[in-house]
Amino acid sequence: MFKSSKKLALFMLVCFVISSLFANLTIFPVEAADENLQPKNTFEEFEFPIGTKISDAISHPTEPVIFAADSANSKVYSVNVETGTVREVYIGGTIDKMAYFDNELFVTVLTNAYSPNSQPEGQSGVIAVIDTVAMELKEKIDIDIVPYDIVAGRDGYLYVTSGSEKLDYINSYSRSAKELADSELIRHMSLAEYHPALNRIYTIDEDVSPRDYKVYNIDNGKFVSYYDSIYHGDYSLDTYFKISPDGKYIFNGSGCIFTCTEDEKEDMRFFFKLDKEFNNIVFDLDHDLFFTSVGDMQIHVYDYNTLRRIKTVNSKGNVSKLLYAAGELIALYDDGKGGLALENIQISGIIDNLPVPIPTPAVTFIPIMSNEPSIRFDLDMEVKDSVIHPDKEFIYIINGSDELVKIDFETGEKVTVTLGYNSNCIAFGNGEIYVGFGSQGMIGIYNAETLQYEDRILVGDTFLDVAVGNDGYIYTSPNETGLKNCLLKSFSGETKQEVSASKLKRPEAGYLAANPVNNSLVFSSISVSPTDLYTIKYDNGIITETYDSPYHGEYRIASKNRISPDGLYIFNNSGNIFTASDNNTEDLRFYLKLNKSLALRYFVWVNTLIS
Repeated sequence: MFKSSKKLALFMLVCFVISSLFANLTIFPVEAADENLQPKNTFEEFEFPIGTKISDAISHPTEPVIFAADSANSKVYSVNVETGTVREVYIGGTIDKMAYFDNELFVTVLTNAYSPNSQPEGQSGVIAVIDTVAMELKEKIDIDIVPYDIVAGRDGYLYVTSGSEKLDYINSYSRSAKELADSELIRHMSLAEYHPALNRIYTIDEDVSPRDYKVYNIDNGKFVSYYDSIYHGDYSLDTYFKISPDGKYIFNGSGCIFTCTEDEKEDMRFFFKLDKEFNNIVFDLDHDLFFTSVGDMQIHVYDYNTLRRIKTVNSKGNVSKLLYAAGELIALYDDGKGGLALENIQISGIIDNLPVPIPTPAVTFIPIMSNEPSIRFDLDMEVKDSVIHPDKEFIYIINGSDELVKIDFETGEKVTVTLGYNSNCIAFGNGEIYVGFGSQGMIGIYNAETLQYEDRILVGDTFLDVAVGNDGYIYTSPNETGLKNCLLKSFSGETKQEVSASKLKRPEAGYLAANPVNNSLVFSSISVSPTDLYTIKYDNGIITETYDSPYHGEYRIASKNRISPDGLYIFNNSGNIFTASDNNTEDLRFYLKLNKSLALRYFVWVNTLIS
């Protein structure tokens, strides 16, 4: 229950060369009367006093102001990042988290330590309310839980998660009536984020593994309903997460991005995985950018539309918090000597010097070492995967530097383009190159002649391999992290949208090979022993039939296959060759064994040898 408390008046005497009395106002920096040293409109840095410990820092939603909670000295700072004006309020007690709404700052104050073993009757806490216009403490409100996180709702209610007991409550309190409105069960020490448009609170637990998201639909302080994510360990989750300002995505510190939508069936679905983890993220959607950091001096800049990391800049110290206020990117950093400071990263310089979002392919030539009857190229690169153009003397390679490379066998011309993501597989079809970024849940589409980026397919899951069928549809196979659902997905080559998601006969990860003659894929499993071969038949993106080979250990079967151009034989990289046939009784039958196993990243094609 809320309890009233007397208003706490805070007066500070700040002495300069000329004495002035302010209630809680300091101008930074003030060093001399020389007008050249007076505060300027361009904020550069504010150093907190030695001994400051920032437990939370947030941005004003519309003004160039940062609020920072100093738990060591029980103060809340207000720093204007345009003028350099710094104001502070003393709270009293151990302050922790903050939330802002309508010119009020709500600060949680701990009266008890966090403990999973405390009893309900022993729990208590305080919410301090600060008037952010006057920057004065308005009141302190007693509550009956140990506050862990706080959300200030647009509906005039405060939502507080508990930091004690293993199974505890998220409570709502009326701001006007100062009393408990409703409660709902939650794991203790759960972090909460308020959706920018929907009446919905997203939470994540900290005390169990695997972690899980839980969503609460709210209506004027009432918890209307709740549900959790469909995933339970499928994707790595960090406790840190943020919802994008447009309300479309949940960015988790593990790098995983999930959908954020009003439709419960489509909510919290895997969308993409960034190339780096993070523990801070802020957004500048006016310039289609977002920024992340992970505790070192680096700040990574991403394109919001492509989710590609396009630049990295440095702070003066290890970044503990990123903030974005009225067009200013601010880093709270540790100088390594016990000092904390707010630094303006000068976002205008970043925006003005951004690289081209889509790299231009570069053309070079490889010396041809002719040695009849074959032509040999020394690639001098690690080959992750490759595919041959079916009609032209081109080979396409994704290499260890995550570049897409096209080599012309006749001229030795090499075209190279930087991909910008972690690539793992490649396929040719529809006159285009499809590069799989399996760990990030995306397929990049590139022009087969120029290697210019054209489009992308968002798979909605991580995947192991990609293939293009004779029907023009794109197929992906599951990887080991997706074994719970283990779906073979298909996508339209025209709309780039998902057409079907079919469960495999067995929940296995594996590689795909498209038969160039008939509508079938060969799938080889990698998650079981002995490895097996499967034929998957399709029609316009729909799986019509799946069956496996009659052998289960009689012949060694390795993980990758190539199908001969006439569609009659499956070359497995164990060295064993199997038949490929429309007739199920003749399909996947042992044919013969080569005297050597095959490294199927390389190809023998007509009289050309690539090594």
